[in-house]
Amino acid sequence: MLQFAPVICEQGPSAPSSPTSPGGSRLRRPCPLNADAMERISVVSQVNY
Repeated sequence: MLQFAPVICEQGPSAPSSPTSPGGSRLRRPCPLNADAMERISVVSQVNY
């Protein structure tokens, strides 16, 4: 899970958060980010494996 977390964070929230602010966007909506991360992790894990 540690390997999937950083990869998804960079591909997902990192892109839109880069121009604005990574810490601010995460603090604004931590719940949806976690939900999306969980779904993305499952999808990425299935695609990779």
